[in-house]
Amino acid sequence: SKMLLVAFAMTAISKVFVTQVQAFGKQEDSVRRLADVFGGKAAASLNKYSSELQKNSIFGDENINMAMAQIGAFGANEKQTKQLMQATVDLSAGLRVDLNSAALLVAKTIGSSTDALTRYGVGADGATEKSEKIANVVASVEDKFGELAKKLSQTTSGQLAQASNAFGDFQENMGQFFAIKFYVEYSET
Repeated sequence: SKMLLVAFAMTAISKVFVTQVQAFGKQEDSVRRLADVFGGKAAASLNKYSSELQKNSIFGDENINMAMAQIGAFGANEKQTKQLMQATVDLSAGLRVDLNSAALLVAKTIGSSTDALTRYGVGADGATEKSEKIANVVASVEDKFGELAKKLSQTTSGQLAQASNAFGDFQENMGQFFAIKFYVEYSET
């Protein structure tokens, strides 16, 4: 029976360890995607912005990073991506769609000839230049759903989501520690 308890404890510890390293890996992947689209310096800035945006929404920073990489892949620069990301979290909350879907709608609207947001009552309003499309999308979403993500983050379910995000950040930090510790010990042998 002692062997069974030891085996159970080892399984539980190993599961926690793996979960934390996986959380760090997901965060690391999201920053890598940002770097692939924007370059290293901009990726660091956008990653910091995603952490700030996480505090005023129900979305995790790694999900925000992935959405920003998607928007950037359609041609938005760092500054434009920050403007569009605030609109994207509000759009996601207003339309009750996941963040990735909202980001894809925004990206397609600013990065192609199709205004993917028109059918939702927001969009680029016939703009043809990218900067004009971006300004129209931001203004249109702000007019219809301005600060909705922040307001929803202040509800009971929003506070629970933020607590979950904070715990996720803790797991990422622990996972980073374990990953680095394991890498250092493994590489020295």
